[in-house]
Amino acid sequence: MTGVNREDLVPAYRIKRHDGGISLMFRCPHCRAVHSHGEPDGERSVLTSRVAHCHNPRSPWLGRGYRLMVVGTVRSSRELPLWTEVDAAALNDAVGER
Repeated sequence: MTGVNREDLVPAYRIKRHDGGISLMFRCPHCRAVHSHGEPDGERSVLTSRVAHCHNPRSPWLGRGYRLMVVGTVRSSRELPLWTEVDAAALNDAVGER
């Protein structure tokens, strides 16, 4: 991904935390870490904007935001699928976000 014109769409998964709350998680294609964002009580939106947690200096998300697109539920962060920078670009190109 060379540049970001708008907030990218990122497929994320709901996961129930030990405290009973819900987090939205995905495995970052830029740094490979799992990024987690809280989902406030009562807010069950399919699309939600968040500030990027990626600190990879080559990440197009550094200092920007993205829109999490909830695509499913997992029981553990180990169940999160891997996706690549190419996958991220293809998703956003396919939905006309670039």
